[in-house]
Amino acid sequence: MSANDSTSGVSEHGDVILTEVVDEHILVITMNRPKRRNAFDGAAARALETVIDQYESDHALRCTVLTGSDIVFSAGQDLIAAASGDMAVGQRRGGFGIMAKPPIKPIIAAVEGHALAGGLELCLSCDLIVSSSTATMGLPETARSLVAMGGGCFRLPKRIPYHLAMELILTGKAWPATRFAELGLVNKITEPGHALAGALELAAE
Repeated sequence: MSANDSTSGVSEHGDVILTEVVDEHILVITMNRPKRRNAFDGAAARALETVIDQYESDHALRCTVLTGSDIVFSAGQDLIAAASGDMAVGQRRGGFGIMAKPPIKPIIAAVEGHALAGGLELCLSCDLIVSSSTATMGLPETARSLVAMGGGCFRLPKRIPYHLAMELILTGKAWPATRFAELGLVNKITEPGHALAGALELAAE
């Protein structure tokens, strides 16, 4: 969607990714797979990749906010889809259509509920993170004999102390967002239900 379009309109990208332009220069991207807890399959990854490409090419857009629902940010890779070979990989930007090549322009994660596995790795692909006080984040891949290769294993140790990152990676624990704020990963904590509003305030700045 171009910033010249109606700022109150919502665009759909295969229904799984919704976009809306706010205040002319801010793009809000909403993950919309509620029945799958906003987990990504190939179609969702390609849809997000297309939106990120459009965001970078639209000179009127200065910042974007990536968000999910009030219940869940994202549960990561859709494991049912993956079992059938449908991996959440874009054609140009890698995992989830963003992880290998995030946009050059700023992107803010607005987190409510759970940001687990690839959901946390989505946050690590963003420049800033705003989270509600009741959100939780973690990398449970090890509990499923998987490896957090979408950014968890190589981005997280650069964002928080190495030994704490390794604790998350090796144990599969999930921590409250408030703990991540203490460690400097989360920029801003909001009241429950206000992460998107907090992210938009930060985007306006």
